[in-house]
Amino acid sequence: MIMFRNYIKVIFRNAYRNKLYTLINTAGLTIGLASFIFIALYLYNETNYDDFWESSEQLYRVDASWTYAEEETRYATAPSPLAPTLLVEAPEVRAATRMIKRSDFTLRPETDHSRVFRETNLYIADEHFFRVFSGRLLKGDQEKALKMPGSIVISESAARRYFGDEFYANNEVLGRHILGGKDGGTLWKITGVMKDIPVNSHQNFEMLVSMSTSWTSLMDDTNWSWFSMHTYIRASDALPPEQIQLKLAKRLDDIILGHVVPFLGEPETTSDGVKYHLMPVRDIHLYSHFLREMQPNGDIKYVYVFGLVALLILLVACINFVNLATAQVVRRGREVGVRKVMGSSSEVVILQFILESVMFSMAALVLALGLVELGVIFAEQNFQFHITVGLFERWELITSVVGVALFFGVFAGLYPAIMLTAFRPAQVLKSKVPMSSGKPFFRNALVIFQFCISIGLIMATGIVNDQLNYMKTKNLGFDKENVLVIPNDREIEEERAAFQQALLSYTEITGVSFSSGIPSLDRFMVRDFSLKANKGSQGMRWFEADATFAGTLGLSFLEGRNFQVQATSDSFGILLNQRAVHELGLEEPVGSEVVINQGSDDERTVQVLGVVRDFNFESLHKRVKPLAIEFLRDYTFKDYISIRIAAGSTEEAVKIIKGVWSDFEPQVPLTYSFLDQDFDALFKSEEQLAQLFRVFSILAAIIAGMGLFGLAAYMIQHRNKEIGVRKVLGASTTSVLIMLLKNFMQLSFIGLVIASCLVFFGVREWLNTFAYRTDIHLERFITGGIVAGVITVGAVIYQVVKTALESPLSALKED
Repeated sequence: MIMFRNYIKVIFRNAYRNKLYTLINTAGLTIGLASFIFIALYLYNETNYDDFWESSEQLYRVDASWTYAEEETRYATAPSPLAPTLLVEAPEVRAATRMIKRSDFTLRPETDHSRVFRETNLYIADEHFFRVFSGRLLKGDQEKALKMPGSIVISESAARRYFGDEFYANNEVLGRHILGGKDGGTLWKITGVMKDIPVNSHQNFEMLVSMSTSWTSLMDDTNWSWFSMHTYIRASDALPPEQIQLKLAKRLDDIILGHVVPFLGEPETTSDGVKYHLMPVRDIHLYSHFLREMQPNGDIKYVYVFGLVALLILLVACINFVNLATAQVVRRGREVGVRKVMGSSSEVVILQFILESVMFSMAALVLALGLVELGVIFAEQNFQFHITVGLFERWELITSVVGVALFFGVFAGLYPAIMLTAFRPAQVLKSKVPMSSGKPFFRNALVIFQFCISIGLIMATGIVNDQLNYMKTKNLGFDKENVLVIPNDREIEEERAAFQQALLSYTEITGVSFSSGIPSLDRFMVRDFSLKANKGSQGMRWFEADATFAGTLGLSFLEGRNFQVQATSDSFGILLNQRAVHELGLEEPVGSEVVINQGSDDERTVQVLGVVRDFNFESLHKRVKPLAIEFLRDYTFKDYISIRIAAGSTEEAVKIIKGVWSDFEPQVPLTYSFLDQDFDALFKSEEQLAQLFRVFSILAAIIAGMGLFGLAAYMIQHRNKEIGVRKVLGASTTSVLIMLLKNFMQLSFIGLVIASCLVFFGVREWLNTFAYRTDIHLERFITGGIVAGVITVGAVIYQVVKTALESPLSALKED
């Protein structure tokens, strides 16, 4: 115990005597561990989406794809009849359910009709929902909660928001009513309260309304051509997942042959065109990027990228920790020699060094945990990162992190201790530690490795930013700036013309249009188009718009004309983009007749009125698809209102729009977004990638600088007498600086070349995932070279100046 206490005193005494080294060593390891822990938490969160569901490994989503002209379109949805058919024909399925998102709803609690809420996360679900997604219902009967018409299940947060904490605490929510429906005139009875859906879920609903309420048409169990439903199943646990998936894949193929082909009536083509796919629910967030997703998902390739970044930063921190510990070897030589002369064994000396290093690594770990807590809060507030799992909530996370810190401590203490204890006491007491025997090639390789990581991250960050800026500034073929988008409302729809005129009476408003779709959505309907005289068909994106849509969004016409309100024939007219004209094979498109097929008994003939220039209505990850815009029919509900605002009048225009809205719909709050922001939201994963790269490239550069600082100290200690002799012989500080810088600049240049090659090929592969991408610019590599030079000079110059100010005799008299 006394010996242990003595070790602790010596550790603190050495730390105090070498305050700068202690600070740099601890800070470098703290930053490295904090970076590693933060990324580990983020990756754990990303890779464990939807695992909160009961027996989540048994949950699957069944989705559909449809192939037209050898081009597959994959959906996150499936036909309504699929779920009940699976229950009958697939014994491997224990339960199946369907759900579909509806447009914005205006809701009021029965206790206070003056309180109005606009809900965007409301889904329609059938009665089997809680058989599939079990274990989340807090109040109510999961077998009956969604069975009766007019029933609604709400989240715990929604219950408190609508009725207050007191009502909820007193169990007075069940049986209450909510005024709902698109027009706010439907009475829904609360039959259940469920736990809030966590952030790490591909689903984002807060309310579930019984599908039998007034949406029985959605449950058309005969229509196999409409991919309308998010369809989920709970598989049997009698077989391993691999066998379950094989059996269900066969069942799905049998359903296509037994139901889909007879319904569509074209066995020679549709059996190849329609496919059903099974996807584990826990894989959806990282592997599913299809049409009609519930919300934007993550991407598995970014999990690998961030994991690599975390590992590289951790390695840099480890290298620095060892380098800085090794740099202290000469200063600790006499201490070790005295201890060995006094009878201490090599094992005891090694134990002391390991104990000292472990103490520093544990201190760095504690500081790192504090930084991570602050980093999580900062990331959630500024970068929209949502990390739902805490480090201490998962034993595998905390044990891994503690294990890493212990490994660093043991290795960083063991390496220099073994070096010193290998020498005779007489050697170390005379400071004759042969440092040159420490394989300089290995040390130089570590420095090059550090440069590769830090400079490579900086280069990659610049190129990622270039791609983001390119996506945000690329000419999309329409004008997304100064366009405000509003989800439509029933009251506004009934007074559509008057609402338009009221807004257009202000000079701040230059355009108002109604449509069933807008750019930035991935929920465009796909219709089957064919020429009237040709049996061949082409699947194309489709939506409806009024006569002012093209002008409001600034579409460019290449041929023909826009819709005209006065022309009654335009009610059977469409606009095509260039890609649609090409796919349909129209040499003279204007005036051509095209057949739109929506099912076996639903087709109509329309006339092409005009051709618009291709514009990017979806993410830039995808090439422009064939698109048809049909003239808005009066009997269909228009989901979106697009309002163009005069440049420089945004603030005034928003006030005007709010005022006009309240005149027409005083009880419903206005909900709006800006089209440019909606489009930017399509690049959420890339934006997060850029944000993480910015932060961690800076941290990697800081850690690399600390590592160079340590190596510079190491080299100068090794060459201390040489520098002293040079100064006695008349060498200037500048010549000494150049001599030392030369070696480090050579190492940084080698690291720069290697990093440039790796970044070029790696980033080129990443850019190839975009249909539209920027070029890789030379200046990004030049910037990396400049940063490498700055880090090198900044790290070495302190050591050189410090040595230059010392008397040469202090180095020469040690012999």
